Amino acid sequence: MDSKISSQDRQTNFAEAEADTLFSHYSQSASGALTRTQTDTLVNGGVSFALANAQGTFNGDANYSSLFADSFGISSGGTTQVKSNSQTTVAATFSLAAHQTFSFDFSAELALAVKEIKHSKRASNDAKSKTAFVVLDSTDADKPRVLDYFGISGDLSSPKDINRFTISASDHVKVQNKNRPDINGYHDIESFASNVSGTYQRTFDHSTNITLVEINDTSVALSADPLIGTQNARDSLTNGGNYGKFVVTKNDFNGGKYDVRNFEVGKDEVDFQGWGNVDASTWFQGSSTSRY
Repeated sequence: MDSKISSQDRQTNFAEAEADTLFSHYSQSASGALTRTQTDTLVNGGVSFALANAQGTFNGDANYSSLFADSFGISSGGTTQVKSNSQTTVAATFSLAAHQTFSFDFSAELALAVKEIKHSKRASNDAKSKTAFVVLDSTDADKPRVLDYFGISGDLSSPKDINRFTISASDHVKVQNKNRPDINGYHDIESFASNVSGTYQRTFDHSTNITLVEINDTSVALSADPLIGTQNARDSLTNGGNYGKFVVTKNDFNGGKYDVRNFEVGKDEVDFQGWGNVDASTWFQGSSTSRY
């Protein structure tokens, strides 16, 4: 079997999502602020590990706020399910006089990475990351109204071949960098990173109370069920590089041949279903071909 990585590496999957944001140079001091963090992890089956980290800070004296969220998951062997989610929220309120301008600077960085999965419909590695802020008119506390917004998000998934990056902003947000990040591939790892910076500025005609809500949200999800191989249009069976069972059913066989890929002698097995008594050595010598 021609492979650039070892058998142990092939059966290990992982995904990571990170969001790191800094807000600075507020034109006014906040009249109030709060921070909130939330993390959740789920690990089920196999040899698996999940990590969720979230941090939020609002420093009125130093005139900045920072948010960080990181989600990480890794799994190896067997049927596994791994999920990790991290969210950080910072909310600050400001009281503005008539004809007063409110402004601040911001910079945000997203980073995503997943282990690439090939030839498998029963496993997936997904990573998502988002950072955003919303400016609310909270003069009427019972009926806050959205004035402006900004957000960037990334989504990376294998083998679904998803690599999305989106950015959106209202008119009072000036973004300096809107370039789509490049998707990098190295040693069966797909990744991308993006750094966006900009400014917000708006002048209010009337006395207004505003609330600035800043959010970082990251999540990863891994799933694997290597026990059943998958058949594609070219009549090939593969277990995606994980040790397990390849199933050949009589009803699915079209009279041609199967190309068995990623087969580990002594570890994987082929299971014939619906054929009656089958001599495996006869099958491999005359009825089909196999590649290791």
